[in-house]
Amino acid sequence: MPMFDEATTKQLSGILEGLVNPVKIIFFKGSSEKSTEAETFVTEFADFSSKISLITYDIDGEKTKAEEWNAFASPAIFVTTEDESLKGVGFYGTPGGYEINSFLMSLLEVSGKVEELSADHKKIVDAITTPVYLYAYISLTCPQCPQAVMNIHRLAVENPNIKSYMVEGPAFKEYSEKFGVTAFPTIVLGENEKELIGENAKDLNQLVQLLA
Repeated sequence: MPMFDEATTKQLSGILEGLVNPVKIIFFKGSSEKSTEAETFVTEFADFSSKISLITYDIDGEKTKAEEWNAFASPAIFVTTEDESLKGVGFYGTPGGYEINSFLMSLLEVSGKVEELSADHKKIVDAITTPVYLYAYISLTCPQCPQAVMNIHRLAVENPNIKSYMVEGPAFKEYSEKFGVTAFPTIVLGENEKELIGENAKDLNQLVQLLA
C-alpha cells in the first residue's frame, strides 16, 4: 500500500522541483518492520524527482559499506551528492510525520540550495578539521524537532567533517537510554554526551557554540 496519497505526492514533487543538482539516497535496510516502513518511504520518495536516485544495501550483508557510512543500525538513510563525497547527512528511522520537513530540506540543501551561514558561524564551522558527530534524538510527533535536525544537517553540508544524524528516539530505545535521552529534541555531541535539549536544541547559535 502506498505511503503517500496522490495529493501529497503532487505537493512533494512540486517542492522537489527546487533541487539544483542530482542527489542520491543511500538506504541500509534490515529485517525489522521499521526497516520495511523506511524502505517504502525512500522508494516512493525517489520517484518524486528525476534528480533523485536510490541505492539500497543490506546492512548485515554489506558490512564494509555500512562502516563506510557509519551505518550502525537499520533502518539508516543518507542523503548525498551524486559522487557520494558527502557522508554526514543521515537519518536513523523513518523521517515521516513532522520530520518529512527535515528530509525535504536535506535533499534541497545537498543538491546545492543552501542559505549562507553568518560570518561568525561559518568561521567556527570551517575551523573543524577532524570528524565531529552530532545526533539529534527526535519523536515523529514533536513539532519542535525538525528544526534541530535541519540545523545539524546544515552544518554537515557546510563541512564534511561534521557527521549529523537524526535518530528516531522511540525506534532506537537502546541508544536513547545510552545517552539518557528523556526529552525531544535532544542533540548529543559525540561520545562525551555534551547536549542541547528542547528550545536550545532548536537554536542554531546554541549548536554552533556547542561545537566551538
